[in-house]
Amino acid sequence: MKKLFALLMTAALLLGLAACNSGQGKPQDPISNNTSAPEQTTSPPDVNSIEWPEISSEGVDEDAFLSGLDFKLLEEIAAELQALCEEIAQKQRDDPAYALSAEWWDDVNESGRFRKVVNMGGSAMKPLYWVIYKSSQQGFYEYTCAMALQEISGYDFAKDDGQGWATSKEFLNLFTQKILSEQAE
Repeated sequence: MKKLFALLMTAALLLGLAACNSGQGKPQDPISNNTSAPEQTTSPPDVNSIEWPEISSEGVDEDAFLSGLDFKLLEEIAAELQALCEEIAQKQRDDPAYALSAEWWDDVNESGRFRKVVNMGGSAMKPLYWVIYKSSQQGFYEYTCAMALQEISGYDFAKDDGQGWATSKEFLNLFTQKILSEQAE
């Protein structure tokens, strides 16, 4: 099972890196290149307090979701994570074996860009959700957004075998189901 998970993760990385190489991974804001991690960290919000009435068993009310979305923050998050995606893609271009190693996972988690997004706390959750929700792809960029959203929310979707979600859309489904189950309580 661990080999299958590693294979899926490698495939997601390669697909994501291909998306970065096709121009999707280029940051929207070239000025936002701060790679140092902010000193202060935030704790995950109380996961029982996530109330998003824009999400129901009927789906996502996109108009309502957009009305509460901080577009400036969305752009900042996108710029940071797209730039991170490009950095990882460059490492892979420099060393093709890099994508087959687990080193990229540590590089993402330890990145100042990733930490900056995670340290935004609860305010980053809706923008991250929106990126995954609206994307027609499931590449490395979307996967990184899912990693950040999971860490911020504190939700743990690991199964009994220690494995969790394998794609950003699988994560989004689990995250949405968790929100719906909390609304029903």
